[in-house]
Amino acid sequence: MQSCPRCQAKNEAHFKFCLSCGAVLPQLASDGARSAGAAAAPAGPPPSPPGQGVQQKALSIEAAMAKSSGAKSKAERGAAASARQSSSPPGDSLPPLSAQATSFVKVTSDDAAPEPGSGGEVASGAGAASAKGSNKPLPGKAAGAQKPCPNCETLNPVNFKFCGACGYPLAPPASKPVKAARTEKPASVARRGKLVLVRPDGSETEGLSLFDTDNIVGRETHPGLDLDHSLSAKHARFYFVGDTLEVEDLKSRNGVYIRIEKDQPFALESGDDFRVGQHVIRYESIAAQSTPQEPALMGSPRGTAVGRIRLVIAPNQFANAYMLSEEGLFLGRERGDVLFPDDGYISGLHCRIHPNGNGALVTDLGSSNGTYVRIKEKAAVKCGASVLLGLQLLRAEYQ
Repeated sequence: MQSCPRCQAKNEAHFKFCLSCGAVLPQLASDGARSAGAAAAPAGPPPSPPGQGVQQKALSIEAAMAKSSGAKSKAERGAAASARQSSSPPGDSLPPLSAQATSFVKVTSDDAAPEPGSGGEVASGAGAASAKGSNKPLPGKAAGAQKPCPNCETLNPVNFKFCGACGYPLAPPASKPVKAARTEKPASVARRGKLVLVRPDGSETEGLSLFDTDNIVGRETHPGLDLDHSLSAKHARFYFVGDTLEVEDLKSRNGVYIRIEKDQPFALESGDDFRVGQHVIRYESIAAQSTPQEPALMGSPRGTAVGRIRLVIAPNQFANAYMLSEEGLFLGRERGDVLFPDDGYISGLHCRIHPNGNGALVTDLGSSNGTYVRIKEKAAVKCGASVLLGLQLLRAEYQ
């Protein structure tokens, strides 16, 4: 036996490469083994050129295999090696390693190595170890587990980092594939339509199937949605009532938004949220002015303002506020009373909001990306309408 200078693993005296780490071994074989090999093998041809190194390596490993199986005597192995070496003139090109390794013995599942301590012979894909004088098995998985070499297809124990036949690096065992979340319902449930997922660049995916039952959408329900941390675990429920699709907000943190039709005013109540581009805006009405008998509140005069809009930046946290007068406010990226120059999802002139009795009306002015209103509990979704859940834009398609 000889020790690897790199990892100190035990290897047979005739090995040239360590079966554990692939390092070159110093070939510290005993004098008796060397003399026996020299007496048995006849004089070989003159030293071969550097190109013959791979063939000599394959021959030495094949000789080790024959020693392990007892198929040939030492004299026969020497004669066979000499005959093969003399048959190839010096300087001839060698076949690839995969072609040379076809004569190596491959271990099948029936020839797998027995469990340690059973008294049986330990076999590897290269036939390198034998029962006589063999070292204890290298640490690794249970004996008998094998993996093929990508280069010569020889089977090796799974804990080998390099092939025992050709020295080719072996890939680590592949991990078990993770099963994706199930997105399809049993065949007994009828499919009614789908929610097409629209990416930020405008491209579309196959989407999420809609079945004639409850369709829950959230961060934990469909593969790919788990990356959107603005979604709740179970964000919304889509279901059919007759021929109409409805959506219900399952008390999500960021709510469910439906796109309103352009040039069609949508009524807002005090406290309602709507979204333009990447901004969430809340409308709030202002109570009627105090009667002349009551003292006026201190502060800046509000004039004819009947409400205001505020930018929502977090739950119960707001940024800028804008007073809403009878004339209303125009919102846009380039034109209007309230500008959002850094939001590329807002059109030049996006929408208008103006008071209407105790509430207000918001109107989309034909913007490219639309204006979305947050539903309170549930709402109907027309075929072709867009629904916004977190950062996911879904378009409903059904019959």
